[in-house]
Amino acid sequence: MFTNAPGVDGLWRGCRPHAAPGTGRRGIPPVQFSGWDGPDRRDRSGPTRRLACVAGAIGVASARQTRLDRLPCCPQSRDWEFTINRPTKHDHHTVPRFYLNRFANGTKQVIRTTVPDGPSKLVSTKSTTVVKDFYMVETADGTMTDEIEESLSRVENAAAPAISSLVDGSAWPIPPETREAVSAWAAMQYLRTPAARQVSSEIADMSLKLEIAVKGWDGMREALEAVEGRTVSEAEVDEAWELMTDFDDYTLDPHQNDHIFTMDRLFRGTAWQFYGRSWNLIHFQRESLVTTDTPVVLMKPLGQNSQLPIGTATAGGVLVALDRRVGLIMTNDQLGDIQIRGDAPLASSLNQRIVQEARCHIFHHPDDNPLKGLSLPPHREREVEFTDPRQFLPEE
Repeated sequence: MFTNAPGVDGLWRGCRPHAAPGTGRRGIPPVQFSGWDGPDRRDRSGPTRRLACVAGAIGVASARQTRLDRLPCCPQSRDWEFTINRPTKHDHHTVPRFYLNRFANGTKQVIRTTVPDGPSKLVSTKSTTVVKDFYMVETADGTMTDEIEESLSRVENAAAPAISSLVDGSAWPIPPETREAVSAWAAMQYLRTPAARQVSSEIADMSLKLEIAVKGWDGMREALEAVEGRTVSEAEVDEAWELMTDFDDYTLDPHQNDHIFTMDRLFRGTAWQFYGRSWNLIHFQRESLVTTDTPVVLMKPLGQNSQLPIGTATAGGVLVALDRRVGLIMTNDQLGDIQIRGDAPLASSLNQRIVQEARCHIFHHPDDNPLKGLSLPPHREREVEFTDPRQFLPEE
């Protein structure tokens, strides 16, 4: 069981969001569509507004409440309160600077390589992995706030000295507070990336389309009548059915608050899974490790079919390069924590696994050449593969 150290509960609890009881402001389900009305995904006019309401009535979108009822004060901490003001930060790091600095030179610069075959460039850790307004959330009154960034900073501030103590070897055996802080950071880092947000979006999109296909034309009529509050004609149902079964023509994009709720919902369980694993610390003297824009890597169990998906609970190992000289593998073997002296073949093997999870960029120290001999990953169009919903459509 976790103790009350801030690494797991206290740091994130400060800005845990609460879902609104309704379907969002003005009764519009908190979903966005791209594809029908041009590039503006927030467009609520015309058919997009109506079909967003239909999507909510079908049942998927309305079950995924993503607006905030309020942005609360931390209920158990008098020194952590929120004031809703205009956002003060717009450049949000999806991988924290303190972590990237462990792969940087004295001027806090790293080599950034774009995958699959892009250029390598010397960049500042201050300016890389930055996405504008990525963690901005919308409150119930429609204002935007960046307070989630502050909560992420608290997780990072606890993790930074804990990681340092693991890297320099002073934290052995691993103290509970160090384990908690690193577990919390690794869990949050796994959940906070653009790749994680894309997974949620793809699942929401495909869930809606599968439900449309399974419920069929009659389900579309029921949803339309729930939205309109009246009996609708067959022509109206046919029109909506034609639009919403052209699955390639639109994409359902959950409100970005949805990602914050997902992070909150999964954070503690993921941190607990990482905490309870056996930790293997691998120290390198001359060899070096890389990191990426998706630093937490899930490793398949030995013997598992390569086509089967894995999650944080089923992964054979969870790999994180803590530093250019130290790697961490959290295993599920329950054999206890060990320290390993790494060699060149092991460094190459770990680096290959790490770079395979890169979505856009790989990072390493300017004095190192750890990518030599590695295969860089192809560009990923999708994060999740689904059954084609068309096979569930009724035959004409």
